[in-house]
Amino acid sequence: MRSDTLTDIGLLRDKFSGIIRYETTFSGKAGMLDLGTCYEAAEVFVNGSSAGVRIGYPYRYDLTGLSHDGVNTLRVEAATTLAGAQMDPLSMQRPVEPDGMMGPRLFRTV
Repeated sequence: MRSDTLTDIGLLRDKFSGIIRYETTFSGKAGMLDLGTCYEAAEVFVNGSSAGVRIGYPYRYDLTGLSHDGVNTLRVEAATTLAGAQMDPLSMQRPVEPDGMMGPRLFRTV
């Protein structure tokens, strides 16, 4: 599925659990990336190299040293929980958190 806006993936894909991948390109050197609100764990890649994994707030990444002048690729992989795919009787009583990145995102260039 392809989308140019951030939305709760759980609303679009019923019973989904797995990795949600976001990809884009940008020009020039990057500084800091803050994903804002993200559910659950997230890993950021610049030009194929990992900038790190975050399993809770803040979802901030230092991208200096991973980007270069010219066109760069940015990939974010957000892992969901099993809540969407595997509902046990106790879980059915709890609200299910959204899946993926909700934003707002903050991206600073150098």
